[in-house]
Amino acid sequence: MCWFCRSAPAEAPCAAQTPLYSDVRIADVQTTFNGYNIKKTWQVLTVPVPRCRRCAGAHATRATVQGVLTLLPVLAVVAAAIWFHTELDGFIGVLVVSVIGGAVAAGLGHLVGSMLGWLVTPGSIPDESRRQEHPAVQVLLAQGWKVGNSPQPGEEFKGR
Repeated sequence: MCWFCRSAPAEAPCAAQTPLYSDVRIADVQTTFNGYNIKKTWQVLTVPVPRCRRCAGAHATRATVQGVLTLLPVLAVVAAAIWFHTELDGFIGVLVVSVIGGAVAAGLGHLVGSMLGWLVTPGSIPDESRRQEHPAVQVLLAQGWKVGNSPQPGEEFKGR
């Protein structure tokens, strides 16, 4: 049964893959001219969460709409900055407008893309983030596994 809609039979190729990692350890420490280079190791596991074709399609559509509407405004801002480079005092002006305008455009595009993604897909289908609530994932989270492919910078780790 599909974990998301709970009404259709799940299909193995449509499963929502949930990456988890655990047991972060120091593999090697090297001294460099500006500090230390710490290499870490960790275990990775992917948990397939049952999903039907309809929910998989809706999740893919939402991700595509959100991605396109995040990227397009950024490209438009950069293109406009390049086009009007003479009014922006050359490279530095283009760089400043591209970075600041691009960040604002990406944020707004992401927000609009998220809302539009929900409008163009059936609203009865829960968000893909619901995969973290699946019992198989919850058991591993309770054992200390974390969602993601790798540890985040600055995350604590065990000794060797």
